[in-house]
This record gives sequence, C-alpha cells and structure tokens, in this order.
Amino acid sequence: MDENSEDRIGFIDFDFEFDAEISKEIRRLNKIYKDLDPDKKKLVAGLIENAAFLRVTLMNLSEIIKKKGYTEPYQNGASQFGTKNASEMNMYNVSLKNYTAIISKLDSFLPKLGRKPASPLMEFIEK
Repeated sequence: MDENSEDRIGFIDFDFEFDAEISKEIRRLNKIYKDLDPDKKKLVAGLIENAAFLRVTLMNLSEIIKKKGYTEPYQNGASQFGTKNASEMNMYNVSLKNYTAIISKLDSFLPKLGRKPASPLMEFIEK
C-alpha cells in the first residue's frame, strides 16, 4: 500500500484482519440459520456472506467516521467553499440501508416464534 492510501475517499484497509472479521460474522450468522432445510440454506448463503461483509464494513466505516468526523471541507473554485457530509458518512448510510434490507430478508427465513398468522390466507402464504 502506498503512503497516500489513507487519503483516498472511503479507504478501507482490506487486510487479513478484515477477512477474519467477515469469516467470524459468517460463522455467527450460520449458527443462527443452522436448522434451515438444505434448499433454504442454499438460498441464504449469499445473503449471509453479504450481510457479514456489510456488518464488518459498517464497523470499519464507523471507526473512520469517529476519527475523521461527520463532515469534511470542500472547495469549488476560488471562492466557493464550506463543509459537506463526509464521504464515509454517505458510504455508511448506503451500507446501513443495504445491511438492514439483507437482515430483514434473512429474518424472513427464521421460524415465526410465538406469532399467529392474521388469517388462514396469511398462514397459507407464509408456508
């Protein structure tokens, strides 16, 4: 890595530690979904990998935001300047939205504990 790599917008150090954290998160999520039937496990495998990547990315971005702050200066031309949301903040918000959608989808594969369907039609649909 070059010495200016930390100056790149949205830089995340994709190193062994990052990969190890993703693997750890994949193992954690696989434990939650271990009782799914084999066909459903195949369906959720990609979602689990993406969720793990996004969770670790969010934690990494969170650390960067804590260090750099929520805003960054900008300058357009000689006299127009100010502050804007940090690029990492924008990446964090998009990643969080995607992570939330994936977790919501994964949650739909878990058994509905203690919840009764609203109607016989919904019971049929949920099976």
